[in-house]
Amino acid sequence: MREREGKKGWVYRTYPLGEDAAELGTAGPVFDLWRAKCDMPHLPAWRDFDFGEFVGWHANLILYEVKTEPFDLLYRICGGGAAHVYGKDLTGQTMRSGAEGIQEDIDLAFYQEMADERRYGTCQGPAYWRGRLFLQHAFLCLPLSEDGDRVTHFLTVLHLETLDKLR
Repeated sequence: MREREGKKGWVYRTYPLGEDAAELGTAGPVFDLWRAKCDMPHLPAWRDFDFGEFVGWHANLILYEVKTEPFDLLYRICGGGAAHVYGKDLTGQTMRSGAEGIQEDIDLAFYQEMADERRYGTCQGPAYWRGRLFLQHAFLCLPLSEDGDRVTHFLTVLHLETLDKLR
């Protein structure tokens, strides 16, 4: 595992494909689905999934298409829950141009590392108070490949984790 911190209190972790992440939280079932579609060392493609397999997660899914020279991510799908958290629907936008003020440079570096080195990752932001709970934004970022080898897409799922305020 590799870990780095962003400027706004976010923590980014990347993992080799065969290693399990300890902090998947409520996104564990999406990871298990992705892992079941992998035929190591080959990665699954988006076409290997049926959208119905994501029942309960649709609103929180983001599908990125990897662009090169310069490296960028195109939002192919930005679910309604993710759009609500971002404050806008980023579908059809790139991370460099459409997500200004939302994403940091470290976000692109995080995804580029996963694309270049065929890794998956997690990132978590600082906890905040909502209602009677402390919530933490977290993302699970899973590489996909049209040819099984080169990372061409990322399936990313937003999950809000509740935290015990004494942690």
